Amino acid sequence: MRKISFEIDEIQYEELEDIAIKNKRAKLPLKTISDLLRLAVNAFLIKHNKT
Repeated sequence: MRKISFEIDEIQYEELEDIAIKNKRAKLPLKTISDLLRLAVNAFLIKHNKT
């Protein structure tokens, strides 16, 4: 994997953090913000490549 850096709004970061914490406590997948962002990027790439 390659590490990247970018900026997002504080509110978006907090929402992602809340989801990751809830997933971790519930022992669900996607326990980190990185996990969530990889999923979102993958969904975007799949959608983009289908058009």
